[in-house]
Amino acid sequence: MKKYLPIFLLISSLEAFSQAKDTIIRVIPGNKNGDSIRMSLIIDTNDDGLRTSFYPSGNMWLKVSVKKGKLSGMYQEYHENGNLWFQGEYENGNLEGIWKVFDEIGTLRYMANYKNGKEEGEAKSYYVNGQLHEVINFVDGEKEGDAKEFHETGELLAVGKYKQDEKEGEWKYYFRNGNIQFEGIFKEGQQDGNWKAYNADGALREIETPELRKEREEIIPPPAPTIQGYTKAIEINPKDADAFVNRGILKYELNDYIGANEDYTKAIEINPENADAYFNRGNNKRELKDYSGALADYTKAIEIEPENSDAYVNRGTTKKNIEDYLGALSDYTKAIEIDPENAITYYNRGATYKVIKNYSKSIADLTKAIELKPEFELAYFGRGLIKLLLKDEYGGCQDLKKAAELGNSKAKELILNTCK
Repeated sequence: MKKYLPIFLLISSLEAFSQAKDTIIRVIPGNKNGDSIRMSLIIDTNDDGLRTSFYPSGNMWLKVSVKKGKLSGMYQEYHENGNLWFQGEYENGNLEGIWKVFDEIGTLRYMANYKNGKEEGEAKSYYVNGQLHEVINFVDGEKEGDAKEFHETGELLAVGKYKQDEKEGEWKYYFRNGNIQFEGIFKEGQQDGNWKAYNADGALREIETPELRKEREEIIPPPAPTIQGYTKAIEINPKDADAFVNRGILKYELNDYIGANEDYTKAIEINPENADAYFNRGNNKRELKDYSGALADYTKAIEIEPENSDAYVNRGTTKKNIEDYLGALSDYTKAIEIDPENAITYYNRGATYKVIKNYSKSIADLTKAIELKPEFELAYFGRGLIKLLLKDEYGGCQDLKKAAELGNSKAKELILNTCK
């Protein structure tokens, strides 16, 4: 189970904030030496009023309201770049009412209603382009009742129901043209019985063959794993290196970089040839700005799996972080040789060419990224900026307008000031 260094921050849920505690803690990336910083805001039992806390850079981290030593009222948490991250209210230490989660570029990624610290009623998640991803109903913190999922381009992807947090009963999955792709029954979160598969034109293709099940499992994921589940697996088999890796990934996603690093290191102790452990530990070290350590781990992953394009991409991104632009270009180029259909790699290489002012190659790579991923708003935005630098106002504004249509807020602002 590998994890890309994300271009966008992906938000999963608010569960980390649902407990009534008098201390707010978050592990954040540290200084250039890679030291991790544990941010904290301690609330005394006699505290009342507005409390604030700041990143080491001086930017706002938290702005919260406290009453009698408990979080009560406004809660706002910010990314270090100044954009809002979490927004909602507490009541006597519990999340209450509408909460929203935003990514680093300001896009709404999750919105849910809370009651006594638990999700209640309708919750919505969104793609990075702003399109609705999923609508789910909650009862007392568990998924319950009707649910819908949507393609990144807005069309209906799936419709069904949940029962006690698991998919239950009939589910249907759709092509973008609106025709059914798969349909069948879930029982306690697992696919059950015969499932039907259809062609894009609506014609029945086949019913429940081993090949069909394999294809279906790639599209319909199994129930989401949990830290508790992997911990139980480790208790049963303390030598399960993959369980340590996967638990580390979940800790990473919760910004618990210290816990994630411990799990990846344990996996490597169990199996020194586990490329995934090195790869993910490299991601973790990069988040902590331990760039030399990240480079060493990516390099080890490549030694074990020479065709690991992901490791080349992430090593290239790390080299770009330390301004080794030629090294970054070399790694991105190698990744493209291995996997020539990865739009993100072309985007990263194009962005690097822009830094060294090789604008023709940058435009070529960003154009290829768009060709592979037509809804890639960042590629349109980047290409538009370069065209403006080259005095191609018409072409630049056309790209910015496309990026804005796809949800890029910075493109919208730039159009107002630049494009007629």
